[in-house]
Amino acid sequence: MIILLLALAGAPLVFGRVLINEIVTDPQRDWSDSAGGDGVSFNDRPGTGTLSATDEWLELVNVSRTPLDLTSWTLVMIDTTPASETLGASGATLRFARGGRLGAVLPGEHVVVGNPAGSLNNAIWIRLVDRAGQVVDEVELGRGDFRGDGLGDEAPDGNATGVADEAVARLPEARDTDRDAADFAHRPATIGRANDSTRIGRWPLYR
Repeated sequence: MIILLLALAGAPLVFGRVLINEIVTDPQRDWSDSAGGDGVSFNDRPGTGTLSATDEWLELVNVSRTPLDLTSWTLVMIDTTPASETLGASGATLRFARGGRLGAVLPGEHVVVGNPAGSLNNAIWIRLVDRAGQVVDEVELGRGDFRGDGLGDEAPDGNATGVADEAVARLPEARDTDRDAADFAHRPATIGRANDSTRIGRWPLYR
């Protein structure tokens, strides 16, 4: 609750170490493997069960050159029913694409946060807050204006018509201009891996 209040109050922004890279608010596949699949939820082999809010997920990426400890970092998800997810302390499923762990997310590693707290609306403002209460990254989807800064700078809303536009993701991969409308687009979900083949030599993952 304290972290939620800090985030809503506008804690100082510290951009650049970890980005919110991809978001699925309107799942078109059974990512939670409620039936079928390989029995491993939130990997690239979804199940065949009924779709629900439990199939929602978002993906973080460590864009720094060093491992980072994300223990007790929090996702604050602000829509008509706000919720927060403290990594490692709440019920979300965490998947680490390169074998890292919450206490040491590897450089360039994607971290999938599956079935976070609450239900992700198609119009939503998501903030990633570190353990000190500083906002590391934030993304606004859709025209709900939950950020309160007016319309026109937001990413597309999360509504999907099929697997071809299931995710809202940064394109090129990990681009961050601080303007969501320029950084994000609808595309097929690329859970746990780069959103495209763009090579960014600055970060080890793309060398």
